[in-house]
Amino acid sequence: MNSERANYFYVHLKLLSNPDFGGYLNIVPLTLAQFIDIFHFGKNLSRFNREILKDLLNRIVGLKNSTGDAKEWKNRIPIVINKWKKHWGETHK
Repeated sequence: MNSERANYFYVHLKLLSNPDFGGYLNIVPLTLAQFIDIFHFGKNLSRFNREILKDLLNRIVGLKNSTGDAKEWKNRIPIVINKWKKHWGETHK
């Protein structure tokens, strides 16, 4: 993930409200490898639906409250993905 792109997404997530879209934009900067990994993981769950995926996206967006900049946000996304996979992997075996 390009650092400039992550910074752009982070600024729009946390600092720049866009009235045309009803507020802040929740853009999640996943790499292609992360995207593929998430869906491979979901394929192996006994149940995978939009609520489970939404849980991951909410966890990543929620990092805005505990990160100070885009670099920290970007670096913590893989940690959130791994925790999410652990949670749902144990819940839906």
